[in-house]
Formats: sequence, C-alpha cells, structure tokens
Amino acid sequence: MASIEIPVPGQPGRTRAQLPVVLLDPATGEAIGTATPLPVSLVGGSAGVDREVVLTTYVVKTAFAGASVGDTITCVRVLNVSTSTPTTDASIWRNDSTNTDLGAAPSAANLTLVGAGGATETTLAALNTAFGKQDDAVAASDTGTFSFMSFFKRLVQQVVVLVGKFPASLGAKTAATSLSVTPASDANVGRELYTVTSISVSTPAAGGSGFATFPAQACTALEIINTRSDAVDIEYNRGSGPSVPIPAGYTRLIDGITNASQIGVRRRDQVATAVTVIAEARAVA
Repeated sequence: MASIEIPVPGQPGRTRAQLPVVLLDPATGEAIGTATPLPVSLVGGSAGVDREVVLTTYVVKTAFAGASVGDTITCVRVLNVSTSTPTTDASIWRNDSTNTDLGAAPSAANLTLVGAGGATETTLAALNTAFGKQDDAVAASDTGTFSFMSFFKRLVQQVVVLVGKFPASLGAKTAATSLSVTPASDANVGRELYTVTSISVSTPAAGGSGFATFPAQACTALEIINTRSDAVDIEYNRGSGPSVPIPAGYTRLIDGITNASQIGVRRRDQVATAVTVIAEARAVA
C-alpha cells in the first residue's frame, strides 16, 4: 500500500495524523476502480506549516510502461501552501485500473485529463445561438442559415397549410369542398360523359338481303332501339360478316366504331315493307 510521509525537521518518524484519501471520479462522485483507500500519513509536523492534498485523475490515451490505453491514472500531490507560492512536497502516481504504483511520472502526452474538453462558456453560447430563442423570426427558406427555433416555426407553418388543404370532416362533399384529383396523362381511366345524338333509318323498301346504313354521325358507340309499336325483328352488321339479330322490343349497344354509317340494318324476315329503326349515337364528350 502506498503512503506519503511528510517529515518534520528534527523529528524523524513522528506521526501527528493520518488522512485517508479515497480516489473519486469527478464526473460521478463514485470511487474509481477497486483500489484500496490510500492513507496519507502526516509524519511529524511544525507550527506554521499548512499543507493540502490534491488528487488529479487522468485516462491513458497512449500506452506506456505500466499502463494500457484506457487505464485510469491518478496523481496525489501534497502541496505546501504556507507561502504565497505553493510547492510540492510529495507526489504519488498510481495506475488505479491495475492497483499498482508507477515508478515515475508518465509523460503528459500519454494522458488525457478527466473532464478536459467539456462545455465552456464559448461552446454553450454557440449552442444557445444555434438552438435559438422563443422570439426568433420564422425561417425565410428551407436551406438558409437560421436557428433551430426558426426552422421549427417554418415547419409548423407548412403543416398548418397542409392540414388546411384537407376537408374539415369526413363524408360526402361538394366539389368546392372536396380534394381535386387529376388522373395521370397515361392512366387508363374510363370516361362516362357522352354527347348523344338521335338518328334513324328505314329498312330497304324492296326487302331482300340488302342493308340500309345509318346516316353519317361521328360516335364511339351506337345503341339501336327496336321498341317501336310497329317494330319487327331486325338484324344488323358492320358492313361485312355475319348479321346479328335484334328482336322486337330489345335494344343493342354496338361499340368499337367511329361513325354510325358503319352499321347497316334490315328486316330479319326480309319482307319488302320498310320499317323505321331508331338509334342513339354516343360520342365521348
């Protein structure tokens, strides 16, 4: 166990008092490592001599004989403060991580003082400036140099604007109070808004297998309505191919066309008595 003896001139070996010293971590106030408390024996003494014990703690940043990186090194100094200029009467360097005394004082280049590099008035002032105050103005942009408080106020403003774009409540709304939706230009969105034009044609008066085509009318679909009181079974085709029947009292929607004149009709029984066939030509608005 290490000890410090402070001899008194003319009185060697005389012990006046013992001062137990426990090594504490200045950051936590707790004992460092598992070191046995270090007794400091004050041997002898003389009137008018005032001494103080100073404990300094370091951490090893560069390994050296008797210490590895990360070890805790302590230095106990006994200072003679009887005069205006204190002097060191004794020093003990100890590796508290290994509970061993060092043979000599290590180089300061190998040590870091515990607590060094902490916050200073300068760094705290810089932090306060960066964080800002409650009365800081709102940041004028997203990328400028402003305090955190200014950026936060800008964020709050943007959130308020965003929330204001949503309806105040759920449920059906009028167009003026609803969110508008614009489909993508390449989206396959079905449209159901049409312009409708009524047209008609009479079946061939001579009967037979010929077809009478509807008058020219641009459209994308044609609905043939065979529900007149004088309706008879009719059939239609697209200018060629097989005929499709439309019984009396039924309608038929024909799509995949660009003009009503692409569709022809005739009586199914091919009797030489003309009947009128009406239809609605639909074009996308």
